[in-house]
Amino acid sequence: MNRNFSWLLCTAIESALLLMPLVGAHAATGSLAIYDETLQNGNDCSNTGGQPGFPVRIGYVSIVHSGAKSIAVQNYAGVELGWCPTLNYSIDSDYDGIDFWVNGGTDGGESVNLIVGAVSDVNPVAFASLAALYGSPLPANTWVHIQASFSKPPFIHPSGTSVFASLYFSVYSGNSTNFFILDDLFLPGADIFKNGFDN
Repeated sequence: MNRNFSWLLCTAIESALLLMPLVGAHAATGSLAIYDETLQNGNDCSNTGGQPGFPVRIGYVSIVHSGAKSIAVQNYAGVELGWCPTLNYSIDSDYDGIDFWVNGGTDGGESVNLIVGAVSDVNPVAFASLAALYGSPLPANTWVHIQASFSKPPFIHPSGTSVFASLYFSVYSGNSTNFFILDDLFLPGADIFKNGFDN
């Protein structure tokens, strides 16, 4: 056997052995913007809940956390801000949490679920109420910062799947004409060490 060929073969085998622990690891991903002055990386799939006018106001200018625009959502049961990404993502390997600011507006204490919708659109991948994510009812006229991992409580996981195709801020109780406000919504990228190294 040619000496050069033997050396190349050994080098290839060593390289393959070194890379074996990386099988199953996912590349770390940067944060994905949902809303930063405009709705991004997806489409508006909001629901009006049968309310007249504009119960979901994307590009709201009266109350903002940063920049010049935010999103206002009427505090009325059935109204939902919906974001449907252009691609399906996994809460395990793509985007494993959420980071956003919310203002309770005039009412405060809104009854809102954050729903991470499955591709099947039957049982959600994960959901939790904003009150549970914040640790208490939303205060009126005050901005609060929420950062949460989809894999940890208070999120629960009815579907048993990790792939999601939508995200909703869904009002489940209320009949107010007032609004709560959302701004600076991002999905943090999944940590490369979460899969393949630590499991």
